[in-house]
Amino acid sequence: MLSRLIAAGLVCVFTVLCGSVAITDAAAVDAVEDEEALEPAAPLRLSIDQLTPAHLDAKGPIRIRGTVTNTSEEEWRAVNVLPFAGTEPITSPAGLRAAMALPITAEVGDRITAFGAYASVGDLGPGETVDFDIRVRRDLITTPEDPGAYWFGVHASGESDTTPRDGVADGKARTFLTRMPQDAEARVALVLPVRRPVERGADGALSEPRSWLADLDHGSLGHVVDFADAAGNRALTWLIDPAVVDAVRSLAADNPGRDLGPTEGPEDQPAEPEETDETEDTDGDTGGDTEAETGGAPVDPDAQAAADWLASLDDAVGGSERLMLPYGDLDVAAAVLHDRAALNLALRRTSEWAAEPEAPGTSEEAAPAVAPLNGRLAASAATVLEQPTTMLLDASALPGAGARVSVGGLTTYLATPEATAGGPGPEPTKGQVAHRQQIIAEAAVRALSGEQQTVVSLDPEEIPQVDDTFFTGLDGVPWLDLSELDALEGEVTRVAASQLLDPAVDTSLPAANFRAAQELIDAGAVLDDVLPLTDTLAADVETEALTGLSGWHRAAPAVASAHLLEARGDVQDSLNSVRAVGQDVTLSADTGRFSVTVINDLAQPVRVGLSATTDGSLEITPTDPVDIGGDSRVTRYLTASSELLGLHTVELTPTDSQGDPVGQANTIQIRASQVSELIWIVFAVGGGLIALAIVRRLVRRITGWWRAR
Repeated sequence: MLSRLIAAGLVCVFTVLCGSVAITDAAAVDAVEDEEALEPAAPLRLSIDQLTPAHLDAKGPIRIRGTVTNTSEEEWRAVNVLPFAGTEPITSPAGLRAAMALPITAEVGDRITAFGAYASVGDLGPGETVDFDIRVRRDLITTPEDPGAYWFGVHASGESDTTPRDGVADGKARTFLTRMPQDAEARVALVLPVRRPVERGADGALSEPRSWLADLDHGSLGHVVDFADAAGNRALTWLIDPAVVDAVRSLAADNPGRDLGPTEGPEDQPAEPEETDETEDTDGDTGGDTEAETGGAPVDPDAQAAADWLASLDDAVGGSERLMLPYGDLDVAAAVLHDRAALNLALRRTSEWAAEPEAPGTSEEAAPAVAPLNGRLAASAATVLEQPTTMLLDASALPGAGARVSVGGLTTYLATPEATAGGPGPEPTKGQVAHRQQIIAEAAVRALSGEQQTVVSLDPEEIPQVDDTFFTGLDGVPWLDLSELDALEGEVTRVAASQLLDPAVDTSLPAANFRAAQELIDAGAVLDDVLPLTDTLAADVETEALTGLSGWHRAAPAVASAHLLEARGDVQDSLNSVRAVGQDVTLSADTGRFSVTVINDLAQPVRVGLSATTDGSLEITPTDPVDIGGDSRVTRYLTASSELLGLHTVELTPTDSQGDPVGQANTIQIRASQVSELIWIVFAVGGGLIALAIVRRLVRRITGWWRAR
């Protein structure tokens, strides 16, 4: 045993003699090479899973735990995992950017080879993974006392049949540790996004429900709730798109399509079940089961998973600060450019949604917010927004500004994108240790540069999986405090909206998407109007349309537009189920009646009027709206009048209460064969003359006959 330890010590001494070079802020830029060169060839993959404490200011040893995996097809023997530490502080955001850009081949610190400061993990076969656990005494870490962020990590060293042991690391994992002055202070605001693309089919049902369920289970939506759960009562800020929560509600309700049925009011809700005594089983659970609780129908596991997530989100949000995105994560810049009514609608729908009792969280107020996915907003869009809208932008939108500014009078927070980029690699950059250490390093170099506030807006597509050690590590940093956005302190710089660096306008959604959305909204309003028992359909269709105007669709706007048009076609099919049918008629006078049958092929009752459009020489008396039951028809009689002989074309169309056309029109011909009182006068005079002639002739005959006698 002693001989093995001596041999391992000699190996470590050899690696020290081979040397490693520390890279400073100034040298970092010059050392950038092809980062992809080593990664495919590195046979040993290292991962740092725990790092405590998370900074260099604490006393006691630093503990590093993780795994090493043999990714090659040959055996690696006598593998050692050795820590390393940088020798020069990184003191500015620019320096940290440069350090992050270093290739993984760059040597950024000195290995620590003292006895007991490294781990010998033995031999590793192809694909084999083993754990390592290292404790490094503080006196072995030779970083200076200067404040800043220092490179820190582990190297793997071993040998194989084709590669002898040398001074080159056969695997690396890198991160940062910070050292700060005792009087240093910094605040970090963590923003958790609940946002992702929402797509609905032509019938209004959520598209690809399986991908949503996967996201709730082990994707970003599941991770964001787990992240908040790990945070406990710590300060967090939520950024919520109501359309995402509504989509999960659809899943919890078995993902129904567009509902044309009666709107349920309080009187339509099922009565609360009466309390009954239940016998507890031996495990303390009630005697009922899933089927009993649902009246004999088993609970769909997918719907239950969605319902569980909704409950978890509500608990996670709690009383935290909430920023509410325009409904559907609207492309605000495009809406300002093409259809400002869409922006007003999205903001109004979000405001109404946030005020509902079912909205997640217990905060009394939720602030409307605009947070473009690319972090940039056109100046023209910013000038349209009004108080109390909050803007959350990327720091690159206002280079050199602080974390909190006032843009055109709007409270604006500038997030540091580098803080969410993850670690420097080559280990998984989105691991919880890599993510946490990057956040701490960003806060440190910003504080050293005079900015005590750091906004970290997590990537909605790559939220890290964390446990409580993520936050206990942050808690242990004495100069760092977690804060909600609205609690950030410091002087607020006022800037004009014109100072925003505009994104490329041609990257926003085109006008065609907004036209398609408006057509869908208009059709939904008409359908809602003719269904007397439904009063939520128009609002439901509005929300469908808004999800088609999301900034998520910038990459494929034509696809989003096609989905909107398909939904418009589905609504129109429902409207076309109501139609008017009439027959050609001939009027026997200048005024006459004719029949029209209004047919309702929908399963729901409708209330429609009847519009008759003529060529102008024929008048048809309007009729009152008519109620028609589901799958029924009603015959109405209309009165037509005309002063002109001839054939007249009449288009019969069902209408809503506003006179807008509903369903299919029907064209009939009406012939006016006798018209005008003058004709009757002519007939009367002619008849009188004929009668007079007949009387005169009779008088003559009688007179002649009398004389002849």
